[in-house]
Amino acid sequence: MVSNFIHLLPKNTWILMLTNALSGIAHFIVLPYLSIYLHEYANLTTIQTGIIIGISPILSTILSPFAGIIAKKIGYKSAIIIGSIGWVIASIIYANTYHFSLFCLAAIITGVSGSIQNIAFITTLSLSVSTKGSQSVLFNMNYWILNICAGLGSLIGIFFNSGKNPNLFYFIAVTELVFTLIILFIIKDSSRYHSQKNQEGKVDIFNSFLLFKQPGFALFVIGSFFCLLGYSQIESNFSLYLADYFEDGAFFYGKLISLNGFLAIILQPLSFYFSQKVGMKRALFLGPLFYSLSFLLFSSKTPIILYLSMIIFTFGETVYSPNSSAVVADLSDEASRSTYFGAFNLHGFGSFLGPPLGAFFLSQRHPYYLYIISFIFLISTLLLFFSLKLLSVKREGNQ
Repeated sequence: MVSNFIHLLPKNTWILMLTNALSGIAHFIVLPYLSIYLHEYANLTTIQTGIIIGISPILSTILSPFAGIIAKKIGYKSAIIIGSIGWVIASIIYANTYHFSLFCLAAIITGVSGSIQNIAFITTLSLSVSTKGSQSVLFNMNYWILNICAGLGSLIGIFFNSGKNPNLFYFIAVTELVFTLIILFIIKDSSRYHSQKNQEGKVDIFNSFLLFKQPGFALFVIGSFFCLLGYSQIESNFSLYLADYFEDGAFFYGKLISLNGFLAIILQPLSFYFSQKVGMKRALFLGPLFYSLSFLLFSSKTPIILYLSMIIFTFGETVYSPNSSAVVADLSDEASRSTYFGAFNLHGFGSFLGPPLGAFFLSQRHPYYLYIISFIFLISTLLLFFSLKLLSVKREGNQ
């Protein structure tokens, strides 16, 4: 499989992914421990810490439809550079302040600039390949690399005591500057990475919302939203469920999450092979089906079954996550790609609504919590299945 990646992906693509990987390692060194840093090193309250942690992802999701349009209007390279500069400024603030208001300012900067940068980067990445089937190859490889970065970054963060070391924020600043220089001086040979406003005329800031007039695309985003509603349980309420049913549930949860991180790296080649065999779009709606099965098996009290459940869950994750981006890229033409990515990112609201919704189910109907989440994944599967059917019919009608 690796030889196929090397053969199919052009040089620019590798430069983009590996540069982003360097930046990713820096982020994973610091950001997983940000709440510890804010609470223990900066002496903020738990509520203040929660507010700061929540600002960036909420802003990023809310602004994503507009960010896609803005990135297209100013040019994808310019948008990536603006996002990197935002991270440089925010990292310097994080490293040099103890004030709640300044931490909020840094979070706002990363939320706004990060939203623009992320959509611009993923669009630039998808535009770097054009051959049939290359989008699936591209996003599977990028997801694999990012999982490796997450593992390395988290381990390095533990070694350098990231939760109490403000100097590590400068590592993010330096890698973002390197990212900027590479984008500015090396990735410069394709007009597709520059502003397309002259090709399209006036750019409407609300174009992303017009995509929801397409029933197939609207169902696709809603199905992805339901998928995130369920997926968010792993990082929130699932640990509480295990703590209630096992004597040392918190420790067992840690082992399951560690297994998930390790398997995400190991299973990615197999997941890519699976996606190539069944097809990218079919693999997409089968991902939540694996999620659903895993949550049914999580109801077992036998440790070996729980480990098996996590294997199934991780396989579903490595199938669904990269293919969702690949399908969005496949649905759009080059001129509208960032608009589609911006609109699709609204499904991220599932990450915010999932934890409180799961907590409600866990408290009100505790014995059925896992079955309810499994059913949510089934809803996601059905919505994605019908959305892709509608989108396929529309595409055939336009040909």
